[in-house]
Amino acid sequence: MKTQLNDDEKRAFYRDGFIVLQDIVPEELIATSQKRYKPGEDLTHATEYTDLINKSPLAPILHEVMGEF
Repeated sequence: MKTQLNDDEKRAFYRDGFIVLQDIVPEELIATSQKRYKPGEDLTHATEYTDLINKSPLAPILHEVMGEF
């Protein structure tokens, strides 16, 4: 699974301020977060949602382009 941007993607990110990474978050993390959803509940710190970044290949990419978060 992708954990780094290639040079063209980096250039596009810095030029445009965003980049679209298709299918970067594994389906099982998405399914888990969808099961946890309850309308009106504050899910800001729910691990099912923070895992969408922290336990996916997105985390090392974000660290690379913006540092620690």
